[in-house]
Amino acid sequence: MDENLTKIANLFVPQVVGPEIITKLVDDIKFLPFAKYLETLKGVPGDTVTRWKWTYIGDAEEFTEGNDISYGKLEQKKTEMTIKKAGRGVQLTDEAVLNSQGDPEAEGVRQIRMAIAQKIDNDCLAELNKTIQQMTVGDGTEGIGAKLVERGQEKFGEDLDTSDMALLIAPTQVKDIRHDPDFIPASEIKAEMMITGSLGKVLGCDVIVSNKVKSSEGKFNNYLIKGQPLTIEVKRDIMPERDRDIDKKITKCNADIHYGVYLEKDQNVVKIVSKDNDYTP
Repeated sequence: MDENLTKIANLFVPQVVGPEIITKLVDDIKFLPFAKYLETLKGVPGDTVTRWKWTYIGDAEEFTEGNDISYGKLEQKKTEMTIKKAGRGVQLTDEAVLNSQGDPEAEGVRQIRMAIAQKIDNDCLAELNKTIQQMTVGDGTEGIGAKLVERGQEKFGEDLDTSDMALLIAPTQVKDIRHDPDFIPASEIKAEMMITGSLGKVLGCDVIVSNKVKSSEGKFNNYLIKGQPLTIEVKRDIMPERDRDIDKKITKCNADIHYGVYLEKDQNVVKIVSKDNDYTP
């Protein structure tokens, strides 16, 4: 038998592709620059995780001699995150493996990894939509640009440092941002770019293009993000598996991950939407 023949037994070896998927997965998650990626849940029992954050007691107040100092109520706000599992697989006949052009193993691994990354990105976007800060603007006739970004930045109050700020736009909005007089393309300021793949900057914000962001015919959802308001927590890393249907001569390959996503700092996200927007995130 030809030693160079691709054999079904050599396809999708879990011990080989597992580390590869894990290593490259973080590069495929487009929302990762806006999230902390933690693995602290490994080995921890339970499928629901509770996270707490302190509320602010309020600014100090003046008080005069002999009078009482003012007291603020110190509270914690609870956020619950449900651990979920997401996975995807492919089924390959012996004929497909033996006769196909290219490397079916590599393509299968790539697409499974991309599918899982897309699912995590969807969850990240769903969490961004939970922000308490939303800005409704006009009727959609005004394209995304510096004027809207400036109004959105006001929502951050005095914390206007733009060194870790980004604007998420849809592919259909690229022309609008490029024609904005305040837009600086990445080719001119590569050394200042915060996020790899950024289109450029507007008012100090990295402009990131994402297919997840919706915009069409004057309707849009955009997001102004500061720092890393999202948290992705992994309970179990990618687990690739392979099984054989000996009757149909089909090899099944799949992988799954156990994880959760939550919006830890909703004050660090401003959602900019057009009036009468009919998009459902």
